[in-house]
Order: sequence, then C-alpha cells, then structure tokens
Amino acid sequence: MVNKHSPVGIFAADYNKMAYRPRDSFSADEIRNILEERGIKVDRYAEVKFDQIRAEVRGRKAIGTLAVMSAIPLAMYGYLHGSGTYNQAKQRVRTLMKWKRDSIRVGNRWMPLELLGPSGEIMKLVADIADNSSQLGETATENLLNKVAFVIGANLTNKSFMQGLEPLFSMSGGNEADIQRWMANNVNAAFPLGGLRKE
Repeated sequence: MVNKHSPVGIFAADYNKMAYRPRDSFSADEIRNILEERGIKVDRYAEVKFDQIRAEVRGRKAIGTLAVMSAIPLAMYGYLHGSGTYNQAKQRVRTLMKWKRDSIRVGNRWMPLELLGPSGEIMKLVADIADNSSQLGETATENLLNKVAFVIGANLTNKSFMQGLEPLFSMSGGNEADIQRWMANNVNAAFPLGGLRKE
C-alpha cells in the first residue's frame, strides 16, 4: 500500500481520479472540487484549467512508461545490468565471466549507473525486474514495471530527476553522438573545476 501523502500516492490518486474517465463524464462540481483541492481559482476558465491538469497527469504517466519501455530493451539485450538474477547458478556463471554489475554499456565501455544520479537507480531497478522476470512471472513483472512508471511520473516535477532521464532516452536510441556527449559531460563533472571548463 502506498502512503496517500507520498508523491507517488498523490500522483496515483490523481491518475486514478482523472485519467481513466472520459472527459465529458466530469460534472462541473467535480471539476470545481479538483481545482479547489489544488488551490486553483475557479473562474470562467475552470474547464480549461482542468483540461491542463488532466493532460499533465496523463503526460507524466506516459513519460514514465516511455522511460521504463526505453530501459527494458537495453536490459534484455545485455546493455543494461542491475544487481543480477536471483538464480544463484546463473549469477555464479556471470561472475566468472566478469559480468559488470550496476552498469550500462556505452559504445565498447561499461559505465557505472551511479553516474546517472536518481535515474540510474531507476534503471537498475528496471534491469533487475527484467533480469528476474522468469522467476517473477508475467503478471508480477508487469505490475512492478507499472509501479516504476508511476514512480517516474510522480517525480517529473523535480528538474534534476528529469535531467537524468535525457541520457536514458539518448542511450536507448543508440545515437552515438548523444552517448559521447553524455560521457564527456560526466567525465568532465568528475574532476574539480568541471563547471569552469564547460564555460
């Protein structure tokens, strides 16, 4: 059960309240209540404001789903590694083969996911779910990935979190120039006075 006061709980409640129903099924009283809950003034533009809120909620969930769906192929094709599989025999073989934990393959190199900040943690989680999907089963895998999409959607108001999603989309698209730019920025930031060199 999600805490109703957490960002994920609030976002899930908003999504369940507004996203599933057809637009014309909302009464004027419901629209007024939704706007007042957010401290938004109810005036002659109330329906326009409601439509904006509804579109934002649906868009945040869509971006979260897109982020998860971008990471899954990377994990399935071996470019994204999390903590490993629950199957100990399989994990032992991976360890013998110098399998890189919590990393992403960029070009010919493996980079630690911690360089991506908060979105790196999300990518690790997606990789772990994908890696263990045969043990979890289809329903549990889908439920967990859907929850990860909600977590991403709930955090899209945080600018630093959103900046971390950009490299994920670049890397999943396979654009080598974007990947090289991301690597250069992160290597530069790892050394003192990196901000001065950028200017």
